Amino acid sequence: MRERLTESIVLRPIEQSDVKMIYKWNNDEFLGLWQGCEFVSLSEYQKRYDSGGFNNGLLQLLIIEVDEPVGLFVMKFPRPGLAQLGISLLPNFRGKGIAYKALQFAIKYIFNNYQIERIEADTDIENSIAAEPLIKAGFKMEGILRKYRFHHAKFHDAAMYSLIRNDFELIRKRKEVKNGKSCAQADSCRCCKEC
Repeated sequence: MRERLTESIVLRPIEQSDVKMIYKWNNDEFLGLWQGCEFVSLSEYQKRYDSGGFNNGLLQLLIIEVDEPVGLFVMKFPRPGLAQLGISLLPNFRGKGIAYKALQFAIKYIFNNYQIERIEADTDIENSIAAEPLIKAGFKMEGILRKYRFHHAKFHDAAMYSLIRNDFELIRKRKEVKNGKSCAQADSCRCCKEC
């Protein structure tokens, strides 16, 4: 899978030549204040790559902006009907809309290609920057998961966000109406104020 999100942003599979860089990203500067580092050697990262390209049980893609790797995108399918998403970006690429573009692609890709009813993502309760693209993409905050994440030597609360298939369909209908297409249920539709 190689997907162009914008003129300058691409999602692509992790390649052999990326392993050392991803290993170097396993630090507090890249992961930030809200995620913990893995204590894994470079040779362990290499073994993971060799046994499935970092894609055993999940899909990990590199986020590229203008030919420069700037982050990781992760998609997991832990059980039927459920997808989980995660995004990590280098500090100087946060807050530029890259995470939102990756989310937009993932949402459409998942709902259009899989029998998934729910996509979810969690963030550290203090990480409002990570919550912004989720909310903008239509995710709803469901609640607080107490002491859910462990990083920086202690447990932290997390906010759980989700987007269910019905919400995705309503958002798509709203966009179609705004773009001049009429809603198929115009007489009885409650999906938007435009109908």
